[in-house]
Amino acid sequence: FQRTYPQVRYELYSGDSDGIKERIERGLLDLGLMVEPVEISRYEILRLPVRERWGVFVREDSPLAARERVTPEDLVNVPLIFSARERMQQEIVRWFGPRAEQIRLAASGNLPYNLTQLCRQGLGVFLSIELDQSCPGVRFVPLSPALESGTVLAWKKTETFSPATDAFLQFAQKYVDRMTDHPG
Repeated sequence: FQRTYPQVRYELYSGDSDGIKERIERGLLDLGLMVEPVEISRYEILRLPVRERWGVFVREDSPLAARERVTPEDLVNVPLIFSARERMQQEIVRWFGPRAEQIRLAASGNLPYNLTQLCRQGLGVFLSIELDQSCPGVRFVPLSPALESGTVLAWKKTETFSPATDAFLQFAQKYVDRMTDHPG
């Protein structure tokens, strides 16, 4: 898109899905890229054909770091760190199933980088989607049973956009269509 429209400038805001939705509602953002689960009934969406894998970030000296996968039983009574988003917490509780009553929440927040640092400092195990970042001394271990989330590009249903935003949405739809036609 940048090669086709080099004059377009981007202003990015990073945050969790709740913060992004709030900014869309207030007219501060045109579009938002959000990890599910997220309430999208008020929005038009473009679902990306990508799945986010869930797991835990653990210190390299943790016994969990040697495992290929972690189960709800492995996390019973382990101090946990996870997203402050209510919908994410509900997803985690569902994954724990009958062990949900044994969740020991140590901290929550909205910025994964900061939560990874809390894990690195030994506050607990950070339960999250896999992040494309490295953090020395911390390892990602996938969940078992597997838990995945989708990602959507969302915008207000009734919004009238600038020509640049309209062009971006058309480009994004074609790009996603190509991804779907030729996965991998």
